[in-house]
Parts: sequence; C-alpha cells; structure tokens
Amino acid sequence: DTTLVEVPVVVSEPGGRYVTGLTAADFTIFENGERQRVDFFAATEQPFNVALMLDTSGSTRDRLDRIKEAAAVFVDQLRPHDRVAIVAFEEDVRVLTPLTSDRALLRRALGGLEPGNFTQVYEAVQTVAEEVLGGVEGRKAAILFTDGVDTASYTGFATSLDAIARRQIIVYPIRYNTRPDVEARLSERGDESEETRAALA
Repeated sequence: DTTLVEVPVVVSEPGGRYVTGLTAADFTIFENGERQRVDFFAATEQPFNVALMLDTSGSTRDRLDRIKEAAAVFVDQLRPHDRVAIVAFEEDVRVLTPLTSDRALLRRALGGLEPGNFTQVYEAVQTVAEEVLGGVEGRKAAILFTDGVDTASYTGFATSLDAIARRQIIVYPIRYNTRPDVEARLSERGDESEETRAALA
C-alpha cells in the first residue's frame, strides 16, 4: 500500500507574474534526498480576483471614455468564476462594487463614472490592498488605469508599495498621457502659468 501525496505548486517570476504552460517534466520532487516519482500532474486554472482601478480625476477628463472602454473590455473577458471589483479614485477613493462575477453590475458601475478633480493614486492602491483584496485567497491582481500623477494622497508611494507586496498582489499599471489634453484646456482658458499646469495635471 502506498499513500498519494498531493503537492500543490504555484510558479511565479521574480516580478510576481505567474508562469503557465508547465508540464510534469518541469518538476523534480525529492523527499529526504530521494527523488520521488510524479504519478499524476494537472494544471488547474484558479479563479482570478481583480480590482480595476480607474483614475477619474480632472486630468483624465479627456481620456475617461477610453479608460471606461478598456475596463469594459476586460470585464467582457471574464471567465464564469473570475471576480472583479471596480474602484474609482479622484480626490477620494470609492469602491463602486465588491468582488463579483456579475457583469451587468460591473458595466453599470463603469457607466456611471464621472470626472472629479484631484488624484489619490497611492491612497487608492492602499485601499485596494487593505479593503478589496487584502483578505482574498488565491490569485489576485490590480489593474491601474491612470496618468500616474498623484496630487492628493496622504499615503506615500513606499507605503502603498509595501501594502501590495505584503499581500502578494500583482499590479499592472496602464498609463495614459494626459499632458497634451491638460495643456490644451489651459490654452483655451488663457492660463499658461506653471503653477496652474502642475495643479491641473
């Protein structure tokens, strides 16, 4: 009689990206220095838990429709057991939906987004790490749609980075270049000062 011992494995690169497409030949198992035979091998696709973080600040006003469209495309690619949360951030951070597989609910949340003023990027990352994905088991990631300019966070970059690292959350930033849009609006208003440019960006 023998005992079948299951050895669940997750393989990731140093940056945190998961490695897929592995076979039994890619693994060697030893017990007390002796090589063990792998009798069964199966790759399982665990559900993904993803926070879509959308920058709705004033500087992304002219790109907000594109940001919403990109997020909607992602929602449409969901598998039945994947879950997504919608988080919008401007001068405050709003968790619009919890983690859910309800595509209709997610689309409604995206459709109701309106531009605000200032930007709390780091505060949003901290909120996602602690409140949205913090207690979630399994694969989890955050997709950050933003121009990357933080103007209002109380939380610093290092603090937010530590929060996601401790909870093993992979963050995929998608940056939108909004500087031409901001400068065009300033020109229309006749305001060319660097101070105003910095505030609106």
